[in-house]
Amino acid sequence: MAVNDEEVTLILTYAAFAISFGAIILSSLQALLAYLQFDNSEVGRRRCSAEVMGELWAGKTTRKFKWREWRYQVFFEVPVFYTAPPGYPLAICDRCVTFSTNSN
Repeated sequence: MAVNDEEVTLILTYAAFAISFGAIILSSLQALLAYLQFDNSEVGRRRCSAEVMGELWAGKTTRKFKWREWRYQVFFEVPVFYTAPPGYPLAICDRCVTFSTNSN
C-alpha cells in the first residue's frame, strides 16, 4: 500500500492538531485551578475546623467567594481573653463582654 506525501502530511497535521488541542485543554484547566486556589483557601478553613477550635467557634466560620480575586475568603471569630486583677473596670476592647466573679 503506497501512501503519497499529501496523505502523510494530512495525518501529521491531524496528529499535531490533536496534541495541541489536548495541551490547550490541560493548560486551561491548570490555569482555572490556579486562579480558584482551592488549596490555599482550604488551608484557612482547616485551621478553623472543629478539631482545632472546638465546635462552638468552628460553627461561626464562614467562607465567601471573592469574584475580583477568584478565591475564597475565610471569616472566623475567636474569643478574646485577658487577665486583670479583681474589680478592674476597664476592658481591653469596647466590644468585649466582661464577666465578674465577685458576688457583690
